[in-house]
Amino acid sequence: MSRHAGLALLLASAGCAHSGRAPGDGRTIPPGQWGGDQIELEISANGHGHVSLSCGSADFTGPVKLDVGGHFLTAGTYTRGTGVETVRGPMPVPANISGRLDPGGVLWLDIAIARAYPVRSVRLQRGVAPKLVRCL
Repeated sequence: MSRHAGLALLLASAGCAHSGRAPGDGRTIPPGQWGGDQIELEISANGHGHVSLSCGSADFTGPVKLDVGGHFLTAGTYTRGTGVETVRGPMPVPANISGRLDPGGVLWLDIAIARAYPVRSVRLQRGVAPKLVRCL
């Protein structure tokens, strides 16, 4: 076998072991429960998401695609929590849900509501139980 053919074979086999794709490249947020401090995110098998916060919730349809850096942005709704039972609860308002999935599996999430202060950036991990204290 010639030296060039051996090098080509070595490079081809290395390409099979590593696809060259960055983490999150062309993927979606993995389904399951994601938890953090004062937040829970449930991603269904079809990619729809429901975020539970201490005093509110957010929903978005999916699947949500990640870019090559693991970033995402999708439209959804945010519903303010009241802490008490009401006959007719608050109406959902449009929201932008964005964030980034780190290569190590940490999900950073932001919820931005028109004409309101955005929910702080929160850190979630897949399979971790949330630490939620409901508003009163």
